[in-house]
Amino acid sequence: MFIDAKTVEGMQGIVDDCGNRKFRDSTIKTYDGSIQRIYKFMGYDEYNENIIINNYTNVIDCITKNIKIQKQGNMLYAIIGVLKAINKIDSDAYKAYLPLAKTKCNESIDFYTYKKADENEVKITQDELLDKHNEMRDIANNNTEMISAQIRYLVSGLYALLPPLRNQDYCEASLLDANHINYLDMVKWTLTIKEGKNLSLNDKPRIVQIPSELIEVIKIVYDRVKSKWLIPMITDINQNMKTDAFRHFMHKLYNAKLSPSKLRNNYISQMNDANASAIERKDTAKIMGHTVKVQQTIYTKHSEILHPEVEEVDEEDELDEAYEIYKLEKQIEANNALIIKLTKIKALKAQLKEQETLIKSLRDDI
Repeated sequence: MFIDAKTVEGMQGIVDDCGNRKFRDSTIKTYDGSIQRIYKFMGYDEYNENIIINNYTNVIDCITKNIKIQKQGNMLYAIIGVLKAINKIDSDAYKAYLPLAKTKCNESIDFYTYKKADENEVKITQDELLDKHNEMRDIANNNTEMISAQIRYLVSGLYALLPPLRNQDYCEASLLDANHINYLDMVKWTLTIKEGKNLSLNDKPRIVQIPSELIEVIKIVYDRVKSKWLIPMITDINQNMKTDAFRHFMHKLYNAKLSPSKLRNNYISQMNDANASAIERKDTAKIMGHTVKVQQTIYTKHSEILHPEVEEVDEEDELDEAYEIYKLEKQIEANNALIIKLTKIKALKAQLKEQETLIKSLRDDI
C-alpha cells in the first residue's frame, strides 16, 4: 500500500449507524491507487499526509489540470476518505475538497450521460442473443455428452434470459456450497452474490431471483454435466471457469469481442431507447448490481438517443502527456519565481550602489 498503515486502519474502522464498514478493502485499495497517482503527479515518491492537508490548493490544482474530468471526483473522494480516517474533517483542507468533489462528480455524470460508443464496437440486440441461445439449445440437445455444448447453452441463456451480470458473479457461483463466495440455490432458485464490484446497501449480499425459463436451462445442464459449479472448466468440471477464460469463451461463443461489460452496456442502452418504466429501470439496476443513477450514466453509451460525439483519448497517453505538461508548467513557475528573485536582487544592488555613491558624495562635501 502507498498510504501508511495508520490511515488504512482508520479507514477500516469507519462504520455507519448500523455498525457496517463504510470502506471495503477493495475501496481502500482503489483509494490508495488514486492517492499514489496524485502524489506521482506532484513529484512525491512517498506518502505524507501533510501534503494533502497543508498543500490542498496545490493538490486541487494538480487534479483539475492533470486528471480526466470523469475521474476527478473519484480522486477527490479518495482524499476525503483519507482525511476521515485520520480525523481531519474539521480541517480547511477537508472543507475545500468536499464541495469540489460533489461538483466534479456531477460533471462526471454529465460526461458519461453523453458518452457514445466507438463506432467499431460490436452491438447486439436481446433478440439476437435469444436467437443465439436457441441455436445453442439445439446443438446441446443433439450433443448431450459434449460438455462444451452444454456450457455454451447455459452461458447463452444467462445473457439472453436475465439482465447481464458480471463474469465474476457467475464464475464464482457454486451450486452445492452455500458458504462459497457466490451460491446458486437450486431450491429457492436464487443467486446469492457475496463478493463483487457492487453489493447491496451496507455491503450485504445481493440476491438475484432466477426466472423460470433460465431455471429449466440450469436444471438441464446440471443434469448433463453434474458439476458443483454453475460454470465449470470444460477440461475439468471439478474446477470453476476463471474470469479470463470466461471472457475468451464469450468471444468464441458469439464470434465477436463481446464481454459481459459490453453486453451490460448494450442491454441498458436498448432499455433506455425503449423508454422503460421507472419500475423496470429500478428492478434491472437491482439485478445488475448498481444504482439507477449509474445505470443511466455509465451504461448508456450504445444508446441511439444519447449520442453526441465525445472524443476518446487513450488514458495512458493522456497520463504521460499530462504529466509532461505538469512538469513543464512547474519548471516555468520555478523559473518565473527565480527571475523575480534575481530581478529584485539586481534592483536592490543598484539601489545600494546609488546610496553608497550618494553617501560618498556627501562625505566629500563635508
